Amino acid sequence: MQSAQFDRNEALEIKKQLQDELDMNRFDKKKFQEQIDKDGKTILDLQRQCREMERILLRKHPDSVSALIGKLHFLFQFLFFVLNLFIIFVIILLFICFTCSCIENIEKFK
Repeated sequence: MQSAQFDRNEALEIKKQLQDELDMNRFDKKKFQEQIDKDGKTILDLQRQCREMERILLRKHPDSVSALIGKLHFLFQFLFFVLNLFIIFVIILLFICFTCSCIENIEKFK
């Protein structure tokens, strides 16, 4: 009887230790996630500040190398957009030509 009581108390003590360890792990995980969220907000804020400083520098020195690089970057983005539109246009034209030729071939067989 005393042995069973001793085993029960020992099991309850182990259970309490495991529960405490689980609670500590949950707390650490929550704290870590909060730190990740805080770091993400800090990174976004720093990126915003960096863009703001770039705009200020570009206004003060419009002929600087940074300004020219920014303009070239914008130009390349625009050219890439135009190239994509051209490729889509060519694909549509090829589809139309293919469809028309298929229709002509079907009409020949009738």
